[in-house]
Amino acid sequence: MSWLNRAAVVSCGLALVALASQAVAQPGPGGPGGRGGFGRGMGGVGTLLMSDAVRDEIALDANQLEELQAMQAEIRDEMRERMQGRFQAFRDMSEEDRQTAMEEMRAEMQQVQADAEKRISGVLKAGQMERLKQIELQQQMQRGGSQALLMDSVAEKLGITPEQQEEMRAKAQEEQQKLQEQIQKLTQESRERVLSVLTDAQRAQLKELTGEQFDMPQPQFGRGGQRGANGRQRGPGGRQPAQAELE
Repeated sequence: MSWLNRAAVVSCGLALVALASQAVAQPGPGGPGGRGGFGRGMGGVGTLLMSDAVRDEIALDANQLEELQAMQAEIRDEMRERMQGRFQAFRDMSEEDRQTAMEEMRAEMQQVQADAEKRISGVLKAGQMERLKQIELQQQMQRGGSQALLMDSVAEKLGITPEQQEEMRAKAQEEQQKLQEQIQKLTQESRERVLSVLTDAQRAQLKELTGEQFDMPQPQFGRGGQRGANGRQRGPGGRQPAQAELE
């Protein structure tokens, strides 16, 4: 197998690990689960239940926690069985087949998460589940902004029309572009303030150490990425600000 093929296999394997990690991760005493030992394994609202603060907020009692922990163990074992043999199969796939397999895996993970949520709702009281879903939406909006409003479950409840969805997507992309530019500008200014401590000779030496700027492509495993072929926004002349500021 050539180094290029090995790199592709490793990349796909890492994506597979990332996709399945929440379902197969082992909980440990005193680990991420906090005082109740509630580890990873269900995704979605199940992930929120890892937080002591969330469990306190919904007033989760000891019996419910025990039932959820047992459920989590079952789901983790089920996912481990599903994962067996997947990595070897990835090694033997063409790039096109790997992409197809990743889409299938993503759909499978979404179904597992949906099934887990149904099982969780069977353990929690109606008020607890409602509050948990509220917290989930809050977190989604904090992480993804308006994208959370475009989810079918939310858009349907709010009565968001297709026209509104298109307008929201356009505005979200516009704001994302502005945000990226602001972050890039602030990063460049911050880096320049740090580099200002160096002497001219040190800056020249640093330029020799870094050489010509190389734009590392970013992995494109997720959905909805808006990056270009190089995976990032390029500065004037196709080079990054980090290189320009050393000249």
